[in-house]
Order: sequence, then C-alpha cells, then structure tokens
Amino acid sequence: MNETYQDPSHPASFGGVDALHRTLGRKTIEVNSENEREVWFTLYGKKSPPSTCVLNVEDIVRISKKKFTFEKGYETNFSEELFVVSEYVKRSPSVYRIKDLLGEPVLGTFYLQELQKVKLKESFPVEKILKKRTKKKRLEYFVKFKEYPNKFNQWITASNISAI
Repeated sequence: MNETYQDPSHPASFGGVDALHRTLGRKTIEVNSENEREVWFTLYGKKSPPSTCVLNVEDIVRISKKKFTFEKGYETNFSEELFVVSEYVKRSPSVYRIKDLLGEPVLGTFYLQELQKVKLKESFPVEKILKKRTKKKRLEYFVKFKEYPNKFNQWITASNISAI
C-alpha cells in the first residue's frame, strides 16, 4: 500500500492550480487578495446599463400566449384582449407593468418580448349575445366580447353591431 498523506490546505492538493484558467486568464494559484478585485471584474464585468424604453406608458399592447409543444402553429401567438402599459420598470432586462382597458392592474411584470404594440381597435368581435332589451325605443344587446373576461360584458345598441 503506497498511500501518503497530503495536507488539504496545501496548494498542490487542488487540481490544476498550475494550469491556466480559461475564464480567469491566469493560473488559479496566481489569484490573491491583491488582485481579487481585478479577477472579480474579469469574471463578472461591469453591470450592463438597463435597456432603453421601447414602449411608452399608455401604449396599447397584447400579451403573448403560452404555446405548448404540440400547439397548432396557425393559432395566434398573442391575446385578442388589449392592455395598456402602466409603468416602465428600469432594470436589466427592462420590464413593463400593464393594466386592462378598465384600468385594473394585471399582476406581474412583462418583458418586451412578451408584449406586442398595437393600435386601439374601433370594433371588437362579439362572441355571443347574452340578452336583449328595448330602452328608449332603441334595441340593445348585452354582449360578451371574444377572448375578454365577463367584466367587459356590456349593453350595446343594435345599430352599433355589424355582421362580419
């Protein structure tokens, strides 16, 4: 049995101390308290400045839908529902807070890649007519809009509804 004791605190007990470390650009045995700041900057570098604001507050956006592995490719990648950018959060990478068209904030923050800037539509597709009534001699329908939650359901005059 040729086993010898090697002190674990001895530099030779650490593998590859005399080899050039690819990331450090020097041998690990050359790192000491005098050059630790320089080594730290070599590893982590300077903080990159936060990216510039691409979307402005009050811009109208859609949010991306989560697509699964076997999801249909011809289906839309972004929601039909529109949102308003309420805040730009400066950090790296930059994120945005949004609210729905009624002004209620949406929980969480969104990256630029998850948002798509759009123009506010003049008409919204109706999913179904829930009720109808006559008010002041005008016919009105209580409608549900396609891909919008029930809080957006509202009464609309029949003259404002058009067939597609």
